[in-house]
Order: sequence, then structure tokens, then C-alpha cells
Amino acid sequence: MQATATPDSAASAAGARAASASAAAVLAKSLDGLPGAKRFTAVQRESMHRLAYTALASGDYALARRYYEGLAVYSGSDARAWRGAAASAHAQEDYRSAWLYWTLVTLLENGPPDASFYAARCQAQLGDLTEACEGFELVSHDERADPALRGQAAQMLSLLQQRAA
Repeated sequence: MQATATPDSAASAAGARAASASAAAVLAKSLDGLPGAKRFTAVQRESMHRLAYTALASGDYALARRYYEGLAVYSGSDARAWRGAAASAHAQEDYRSAWLYWTLVTLLENGPPDASFYAARCQAQLGDLTEACEGFELVSHDERADPALRGQAAQMLSLLQQRAA
């Protein structure tokens, strides 16, 4: 599963990111067009974000999750809300929901390596080792990723490959 970067693969990756950004814009516009999207003002949403983050930081994952999921319902294109919901679900060991939320973050933010890494961790926890390996491999070769994150992804990939062997 070792991949090497070539000019063609770099161009292909850039094209895929551009297509993903376009799809993300369409998704965000659709989510923002839902009837509930205008229910709260920007100030109210920001206040809810602060409450949700405080709950998450204090370890009250259930409360944080309720706030973040509410924010996501009323502002579906708000990637911060999906990130918070994903982190809360992940902390509660609800890996299926966390995987779904991390996947939405990757769509809305054009494939950030950290969200892809956490989604792969959820897939590994759910026993979907093939998909998890693919996710870790992508992150380990993603030049946008922090070197430490790329290293962690490579280690997770190696561990899962050893486990599968």
C-alpha cells in the first residue's frame, strides 16, 4: 500500500480537491437553504458555540453533543458544529455517528487531513479495517497534513496492516 507521488498523481489530487470544493459549496448552499437555517442570529449561534465548547472542554460530552447537533441542524454548513458533534460523539465512543460527522467535515472543508484521520480512527474502531487503512494512507501522504499527523497516520496504517496479516 505504499504510494509514491508523481506529477500525474499530484495533478489528480489537485483536481479531486477542486471537485470536492465545488461539491462542498453546493452542499453548504443546500444546507443553508433549509427552513431552519435562519432560525438563530449569528450572535446567538456564536453564543451556542461557546456553550458547546465549554461543555466539551469540561468533559460533559453529552451536553456538548446536544449543543453541536442543534447548531448543525440550524446551520448545516457550519463545519465547526459538525467538528464539535464529531469530537463529542467520538469521546462518547459512538464511533458510527462520529464517523458520519467527521465525513461531513471533510465534505464541508475540502478534505482536511485531521478530519480524515479521525474518520479513519472511527472506521478502525468499527472494524472496517480496509477503509481505515485507505484513510490512514491518504493522510500519511497528504502534504497539507502536519508532519506529526502524517507520522501518526503512517503508524496506524502499519499497525492495522500487521493486524490484518
